[in-house]
Amino acid sequence: MRAFRLRLPQIVFGIGSLKTIGDECRRLKAKKIFISTDKGIVKAGLLDEIVSPLKGAGMDIFVYDKVEPNPKAEIIDGGAKIYHKERCDLIIGFGGGSSMDTAKGIAIMSRNEGSILDYQSGQKQFTNAPSPFIEVPTTAGTGSEVTCSAVITNDKLGKKFVVYDPNLIASLAIVDPKLTLNLPPKFTAETGADALSHAIEAYVCTWSNQISNMFSLKALELIANNLEKAFANGKNVEARSNMMLASTLAGMAIASSGLGILHSIVHAIGGRHDLSHGMLCGLLLPRIMEFNLVAEPSKFADIARAFGFGVCGLPEIDAGKKAIDAVKSLLKEVKIPERLREIGVSKKELQEIAMDAAEDKILLEMNPRKASVEEIIEILERSF
Repeated sequence: MRAFRLRLPQIVFGIGSLKTIGDECRRLKAKKIFISTDKGIVKAGLLDEIVSPLKGAGMDIFVYDKVEPNPKAEIIDGGAKIYHKERCDLIIGFGGGSSMDTAKGIAIMSRNEGSILDYQSGQKQFTNAPSPFIEVPTTAGTGSEVTCSAVITNDKLGKKFVVYDPNLIASLAIVDPKLTLNLPPKFTAETGADALSHAIEAYVCTWSNQISNMFSLKALELIANNLEKAFANGKNVEARSNMMLASTLAGMAIASSGLGILHSIVHAIGGRHDLSHGMLCGLLLPRIMEFNLVAEPSKFADIARAFGFGVCGLPEIDAGKKAIDAVKSLLKEVKIPERLREIGVSKKELQEIAMDAAEDKILLEMNPRKASVEEIIEILERSF
C-alpha cells in the first residue's frame, strides 16, 4: 500500500453556496477582503455574485482585477504590496485557475520577503505561512481550490514554474456550480479538458495511491457522462454541478498524487505562448496516453470502464486503447483543437519546448513511462 499525504481545505459545495461567504469571512474574523480576479469576471457582471453577500456581511472590499491568463510573477508581487497598503486581512481568489493561483501567490508573498521568483521550483523555501485565503472557482476545470501549489509564469524567461508549500492550502473552498451556468461552450470545453487531464494523469502517475485513485475514477465517470451535456446546454444545472464536482475531485486526486509529462509539456508551451492551459491539455492528452499505455495497461483499462466501456475478456492493451479512443471522441465532440499547428505553435519551436519540458524533473519522475528529450520531441511532432 503506497504512502500518501493529503491536506484539504474545508469545502462548501452546492448551488447557491456562495451566499454563505459573508458568514464564513466573519468566522475567519476578516474585516477587509482582497479579491483576486480578472477583468472578464468584472465585465460579465459575475463579481456582483460575491460582492453582494460580502457587503451584506459588513465587509470592506478591495478588488484586484489585474489577473491575466497564465498569471505572471509581477502581478503577484504587485498584489502582495497592495494587499498590505490596503490593510486587508483575507484574500479571496474568485475566477478560474489563474485568479485562484494568483490569490495563493499573493497570500504567501504577503508574509514572505522578496519576489515570488525567488521561490520558483523550490529554489528557496518559504519562511512563513500564507495570509488566510478563500478560493471560489467560477469554472469547472483546474481544481486549484483544493491544492497547495500554484503555477506562475516567469515572463522574462518565457517559462512557467510551480510554487509549492504544504501550508499553501485555502482556509475554505466554496464551490458553487451556479457560477458556471453562463460559461460559454468554448471555456466549458477547455476547462473540462483540464479536469479530464488531471484525473487521468493522477490515476496513472507513479505517485498514485488508494485515495487519489478513488477521486480520479469518480471524476472520470462524471466527466464522461456530463462534459458534452454541459457543452451543449450551459443551463443544464445537473451537468454543471457534476462537472464542478468532477473538477474538485480531480484537484483532490492531484493533491494526493501528482501529474506527469503532459503538464511538463503544457507548461513549457504555456510559458512561450499565451494559450489556454485546458485547451493545451486536451490537445496533447491523447498523444500522452498513447505514449503511456504500455506502462500501465491495467489502469488504462480502468479508464475505459469509467467511460462505460465493457472490456471484460479483452487483453489489457486492447481495453486501454478503448480508453484512448473514448478520450479522443469526447474531446472532438467538444471541439478541442487536435494539432499544435492550428493554434500558433511553430515546428521550429518543438525541440526547445521539449528541452524545457525535460527540465521539470519531478513531473517526469511521476510519469509512468520514462521519457527522454527525443521521445518528448516525437510526441510533439505527432501532435503538430
